[in-house]
Amino acid sequence: MESTQNLGLRAAGDPGGNTSSNLNNERWILLWGRRLLIALLGFSVLLIGLAMIVLPGPAIVVIPLGLAILGTEFLWARKILRRIREKLGTLSKGIGKESPDSNGKT
Repeated sequence: MESTQNLGLRAAGDPGGNTSSNLNNERWILLWGRRLLIALLGFSVLLIGLAMIVLPGPAIVVIPLGLAILGTEFLWARKILRRIREKLGTLSKGIGKESPDSNGKT
């Protein structure tokens, strides 16, 4: 009967095992698991926000929240959120200014 060493199997605490590759595998699984969890949560919040466009609810708050959650892991979501902020900034500047036609003259 062959020993476990000949079969390439080692006990978890065996110093002869390749622990660096085990740590890399565990780290990879944790990183992708975290990314998957954030993606599921972010897309869920984003979809709820999109549904609130036609349903009653604060879609204006929920959609950027979903993008912010997704933006913690995905560059494309950060870019969309940045564009929204820029457009809101220019919109708020435009609202604060008076238009030349509305200076009180009729």
